[in-house]
Amino acid sequence: MGGMRRTGPFVAIASFFVSVGFWTLRLGLDPEPLARSSGLVIAGGITGYGLIAVVGLLLVRGRWAKFLALSVTGSTFVVAGILDFDAALGAGLVLSGAAIVALTGPWLVGWVRMLPSATGPPPRAVIVALLPLALVPGVGAACPSGLDPAHWVMATAGVATSWAYARGVSWGVWAVRGGLLAAAIPAIVAAPPGGKLVLGSLVMTVTALGWNREVRLASHPIMERLPRPRSVRTPAPGAPSEAP
Repeated sequence: MGGMRRTGPFVAIASFFVSVGFWTLRLGLDPEPLARSSGLVIAGGITGYGLIAVVGLLLVRGRWAKFLALSVTGSTFVVAGILDFDAALGAGLVLSGAAIVALTGPWLVGWVRMLPSATGPPPRAVIVALLPLALVPGVGAACPSGLDPAHWVMATAGVATSWAYARGVSWGVWAVRGGLLAAAIPAIVAAPPGGKLVLGSLVMTVTALGWNREVRLASHPIMERLPRPRSVRTPAPGAPSEAP
């Protein structure tokens, strides 16, 4: 039992990683009935979120990483409902099911922190850092017949926004608050009716969260002003000293 406690977390993470790798290859090589460009961006989104979750589970051990891994694995069942079913797809579903079992097992209880870090970002800031990336797979799901140039711009803007906000770049907050929306409007207009709803909902959610105070402070915390140092004058040679 003690050995499983030690190796269980690594087995669970490895199981999830194998599942992510399978779906990345499946969507990249055979995305039918999706267009090749749509399959590629969905594969890119699964890969990106999967790598973030793996790093979060191994290094940070945060609850958000476990939730993200479960969300990515759950999304593969939705993808499976879109793709043409074959034996390989069935094997992928088995891998996804095994990953869910591994990620929800008792061996992660002592591995993943039960309480959030006292020095970590607030939950809404974590959501804002991760949610713009959803535009990458989202644009593929919203436009199954293929992507226009505006859709590639929107997906790139989502990646840039997540990176800038997570890194605390000065323009990151403003990209969340309105820059991403401006870049997404042409893509939303070019999307089919159902895709307009999906992409518009994602972008508006990011924009609304961006105006939250704790989201702004997580990227640009208020620094306390320290008193200015007092200047020390050196007495001129021969001048009387002020000391008693």
